[in-house]
Amino acid sequence: MTEFNFYLSDDDTERLFILKDLMRRGDLTGNEFARELLEQELERLYSTVPVEEGLRGLFSIRPEPAEDFPPHGLSAPEFRQALYEAIEIEKREDEQ
Repeated sequence: MTEFNFYLSDDDTERLFILKDLMRRGDLTGNEFARELLEQELERLYSTVPVEEGLRGLFSIRPEPAEDFPPHGLSAPEFRQALYEAIEIEKREDEQ
């Protein structure tokens, strides 16, 4: 197992805890939730990327970033608003 040590910006930390609350993962610490989230995201991303043998056993061909996503990402308030809007849309679709 490899250990990673890094710092998150205040906005990313707020996003992390917003997601933790929305996903009702109060049973995990922030670090545990971040690790779980990263593992899930890596698995999701990796499963969509063509893979070839190469450096360190695997070499991924990286897809181009989405054109409609801002290059700086979203601020925590923008992220929260987008997430709540997505949840509301999903609720309406479920009701139909």
